[in-house]
Amino acid sequence: MSGQAPILTVTLNPALDLSTAADSVVPDLKLRCDKPVVDPGGGGINVSRAIKLIGGQSTAMVALGGATGQRMADMLKSAGLKVLRLTAPGETRQSLAVTDRTTGGQYRFVMPGPEWHMTQLASTIAAIAEAALAGGWVVVSGSNPPGIAPGFEQMLTVRLKDGRARLLVDTSGDALRALAGSSIPVDVLRMDSHEAEGWRAAPCPCAATAPISRRAWCATVLRNR
Repeated sequence: MSGQAPILTVTLNPALDLSTAADSVVPDLKLRCDKPVVDPGGGGINVSRAIKLIGGQSTAMVALGGATGQRMADMLKSAGLKVLRLTAPGETRQSLAVTDRTTGGQYRFVMPGPEWHMTQLASTIAAIAEAALAGGWVVVSGSNPPGIAPGFEQMLTVRLKDGRARLLVDTSGDALRALAGSSIPVDVLRMDSHEAEGWRAAPCPCAATAPISRRAWCATVLRNR
């Protein structure tokens, strides 16, 4: 894709996603499941995969640890992604999704990921700033790992204040609430309609009448430095 700005995606809490199905999901019994489908998961990883799918390029910075992390690194490289690997402070987590064929419902089990410490956060912010290219974008997407308190994205905003790259954040929970009320805005803060309603403590104004595509845009918050 010619003329594309450089994009660095950041995933600090990736997961090896396992998806399977069973005839029914019930307690106390052994459930015989299908052979699982295994994918590397995480917000920034998904962004990089989507960019490649439409013919663009990006660099995926991913925090990985242990045998699971190595497996994910190999999968990402096999998928043709350019990967910058950060060393996570423990084994990369896994997630499990099981579909009940009887009801069609899906049960999603998400592990927390390894615990981070402030020293690791400081070195990670420095690594992101070093990898960010002038005129490009840094896309931080996905949940923050345990130990990373709300405020990480604001610290990264300050570090990128020299204008070398713009920052887009797609997060949730406490991190989203901290960003939405911060006096240190990111360039783009993205949220879906449910997150927007949670932040506003009121229904999204366009949710009831607008088509789905319009609702997604309405739930994106653009903020200038």
